[in-house]
Amino acid sequence: MCSHHRYSRCYHDIYGGTAGIGKIALIQLVSLGFPIKVYVLGRNGATQKPFMEQLRETSRLCNEIKAHEEKIDHLLLSTAYLPMGPRQETSKGFEKASAVGYYSRLFIITHLLPPLSAAATDPSHNYAC
Repeated sequence: MCSHHRYSRCYHDIYGGTAGIGKIALIQLVSLGFPIKVYVLGRNGATQKPFMEQLRETSRLCNEIKAHEEKIDHLLLSTAYLPMGPRQETSKGFEKASAVGYYSRLFIITHLLPPLSAAATDPSHNYAC
């Protein structure tokens, strides 16, 4: 595990997912006690919007994050989707599991690459473990 000072200087941490690996990683990071800002993007059974509506929101959410944050230190993409039943396609013709597991992650990384790169090239950060 990396030393705690690594996290004390982070500008922002962004996590995708509200359960499983994403939730556990968030709990662990918060338990370190450092001031952080976290965006949690994911589905919640009690308040879940229709699946396709959330995929359409990805671009808007990425743009909103970029409007507020110049730098992002960590991006954990842990979204999950277990297909049940016959093949389901998105309105664009993609298979739903592929849209969640591959295309949405690629889309998020592509859109958030500028603030991720800005944090990586900031000389005030020490990423040594």
